[in-house]
Amino acid sequence: MVGELNPRGGPALHPGTPSGARLAKILGGLYARFDRTNLCRGRWSAVEAAWRAELIGRTDLRHGTPVVLLGSRVARAFGVPYRPFRRRRGTNVLVLPHPSGLCRTWNDRRNAARARRAVRRLVG
Repeated sequence: MVGELNPRGGPALHPGTPSGARLAKILGGLYARFDRTNLCRGRWSAVEAAWRAELIGRTDLRHGTPVVLLGSRVARAFGVPYRPFRRRRGTNVLVLPHPSGLCRTWNDRRNAARARRAVRRLVG
């Protein structure tokens, strides 16, 4: 799973952070099946994000590892259209909305179920 950044530092999308906790609640046991990383540290930088996305792309994406991109900025850094709950055709890349409390998409409870279904299909 690839997120934007943790402004407080520390592990990416850790369940002790607000975004990590929300994601763990949404995905349940599926959350633990993924390694988690952020594209940036401290502050968002499109340049740093693109560089890190390229590194991840060289390893995980080319080896068929399932990857979940969290939010529009992360999708953009990977050159992937922001189409939440959809898997990118012909790849193991799924885009989900950003898990922060600012993202209103998660206010609709049906979207948590959509996310779980999409992630289950991604990981098989």
